[in-house]
Amino acid sequence: MKKVMGFLWPIRCIPEITQAGCFAMPEQHWNITYRHDTWALHLHDYMGVLELAGRRYTLQPGDLTFSPPGGPSRYEITAPGRHWCIHFRPQPRLGPLLKLPPHNALAGRRAYLEEQFSNIAQWYVRGHGHEADATGHTTTAALALQQFLIWLALDRQQHRRGTAVGTATDKADALAADVCRNLEAKLSVTDLCRRAGLSRNYMSRHFHRRHGMTIARYILVQRLRYARSLLDGTDMQIKTIGATVGMPDPRHFNKQFRRFYGTAPSSIRAASRDSKSKFTLAPTVATTTRV
Repeated sequence: MKKVMGFLWPIRCIPEITQAGCFAMPEQHWNITYRHDTWALHLHDYMGVLELAGRRYTLQPGDLTFSPPGGPSRYEITAPGRHWCIHFRPQPRLGPLLKLPPHNALAGRRAYLEEQFSNIAQWYVRGHGHEADATGHTTTAALALQQFLIWLALDRQQHRRGTAVGTATDKADALAADVCRNLEAKLSVTDLCRRAGLSRNYMSRHFHRRHGMTIARYILVQRLRYARSLLDGTDMQIKTIGATVGMPDPRHFNKQFRRFYGTAPSSIRAASRDSKSKFTLAPTVATTTRV
């Protein structure tokens, strides 16, 4: 099978969503093959490697990938976690084609991506419920996914043309990705700005404009979100999770977590164990092999 170099998406095509939500990844090594007409869009919340048709991609929290139909997708992740997932099928091909790359390193825009996936998933779930306007929710989810795919393709084209390369916006995204790759480390705003190649004051202004918060706040938010994913997707001790996300002082970790989520880490862990969902792909998967 040829290497997956991109997905040509018809610009006026309304996708049919068959699955959407945030799912646990309890296993660290597994293979999966999607049916001939089903594409899978994933927003990853873990580190590891994804192999698509023989080509390997390094995954970081915030990366977005497409798994094509008919070909194997092999996951090797460093620890159990979770990811946002949307399965969809193209409807009749209408309009010009836009190229969607199989791997997108978008950690710097992780908050925006999570918001888009969450909205689409909520509309999809409502569309499959018993509400009177279920059809409207289903259509809203499909249109939102179409808009997101077009945004992704155009955003990638802009970067390839070099119109934004080297700008403060790109450096702000690079700094955000640097944060996500090193959450367990002792992060200094000054050092992060120095690695990005801009002064602290200049970077701070552009970072806030780009991400809507200070660099220090972004570090804290990403640490707490990663901690939440570990609470949901692993059996790690809470104090170990705190250390893993760069907050080794249990009292400080608990205080910041309560302030951000409105509840204690132990409450999140208890709720997760009570209603832990498994990732079920039976309706859209041809073969699944655990390794």
